[in-house]
Amino acid sequence: MLQKAMQGTPVEDIPVAQNFRGKRVINVSAMEALNLHVKPIVLLGATLVKSIQ
Repeated sequence: MLQKAMQGTPVEDIPVAQNFRGKRVINVSAMEALNLHVKPIVLLGATLVKSIQ
């Protein structure tokens, strides 16, 4: 879904998906590369991973 949004697909054309596994993984390297800043509540309970470069 995020990739579609970043490629310019209108939000109303992106289907909503539910996370059935219950896992949330956040790539910290990608966040830093894209200069994204998220609220701490988003990180709560998530597994943080970092890409090896």
